[in-house]
Amino acid sequence: IELQPINIVLRAKLLSSLNKDLCHLLLQYLPYTSVQCHSFVAGYQLYHYTPIIESVSIIPQTEERRVDQPIGRISLSALQLMPIKYGEVTEPLTANPIAQIVKQDIPKLKRAGKLVWNSLYRTKKLVHVTVRQPGTPSKKYKVKASHTKNVKLNKFLEKVYTEIAKG
Repeated sequence: IELQPINIVLRAKLLSSLNKDLCHLLLQYLPYTSVQCHSFVAGYQLYHYTPIIESVSIIPQTEERRVDQPIGRISLSALQLMPIKYGEVTEPLTANPIAQIVKQDIPKLKRAGKLVWNSLYRTKKLVHVTVRQPGTPSKKYKVKASHTKNVKLNKFLEKVYTEIAKG
């Protein structure tokens, strides 16, 4: 997981034994680039939109409560979101675990969390995230824009997806 322009690379171990189907989907979509976001009220977690549209229909083998997950846990939600826990999370939702940041990179993850928070809520300079296997090119799949019946929401989503595309 590469975060730019903050120059942080996080290594993660895939947890295929917990959610084989979701892990398989993730591997099919690598590499991809998105905009890194930060939870506003739920605690210390990063998240981004993925291009994995099939995540909506996959029934996970394993679910964990976000509040109980270890620091560094990466999940894949049915909403195409990939949250990464880097501290206390207060939202008692369940999550579908797919990977774990390696122990040596947890300090970098915590630093990334602070920098992404600052980028979103202070400087407004976006951080882009690229998820890939080591040694692969940085871009391939793009996150596809969602459309709703709400015109104002569609305009907002267009702005978000335009920024994602800039990657």
